[in-house]
Amino acid sequence: MSILDGFEDRGFEAETFSRTITIAMNHAVEYLWGGALLQAIRAQAPMAKLKVHPDYSDDIPNQLKAGHLSYAVDYNPLPEDQFSSIALAHEKLTLICSADHPKANSGFDIADFETLPQASLLRRSEWIRSKNSRRHTPLEYLMGEELPNRNVVVQVASFLSIPSIVASTDLIAVVPQQLADPLLQTGALCAHDLPFECPDVVLHLFWHKSRNRDPSHIWLLDLLKDRARVAFGAMPERQ
Repeated sequence: MSILDGFEDRGFEAETFSRTITIAMNHAVEYLWGGALLQAIRAQAPMAKLKVHPDYSDDIPNQLKAGHLSYAVDYNPLPEDQFSSIALAHEKLTLICSADHPKANSGFDIADFETLPQASLLRRSEWIRSKNSRRHTPLEYLMGEELPNRNVVVQVASFLSIPSIVASTDLIAVVPQQLADPLLQTGALCAHDLPFECPDVVLHLFWHKSRNRDPSHIWLLDLLKDRARVAFGAMPERQ
């Protein structure tokens, strides 16, 4: 039986909904959103289960189309003729350094950004071969060919570890603002604007269009949007 079968029941009631909701997302989104999301799902649908897949899973679009995934959270677009989406969050990227870094008080210019040692996110595995490659990190995706040179000396699999690495070294890094906040509040980190113009990261929730009229999807979409406002402080807008 396909996962999609659970979204085709016409007599939907959250109290008796017992399917597994499968969502692909990166570790940072899982960290910021996962707990609040699970709590909300279980409060309304105590028999439901949640399974979170990494965003580097192979062939996300086809997994959504086949029903192996219910949803995917990503900053890369998916084909609009096949997938619907909402914006979950607009996340600002910030430049961080340890509180005792020589540039902690003065900030960083473009020459500093290009020459000082940096920690960065490891590129994701390639999902599809196209101009819109999913191998890019968020900064690479947003800036494209306009991204300044960088002296990357450490690459890690998740944004989650970068703030603590930077706090204990002479490295700098670019991370989503929310992930830096805990160590910024303790005084272990300092944050500065990037020395160049950069758009916000826009996280979207994607699903296959075949779900659009299913009652359980309509219920779940409202719940996902509500939890996004709590976790990210952003009002999703339908695309």
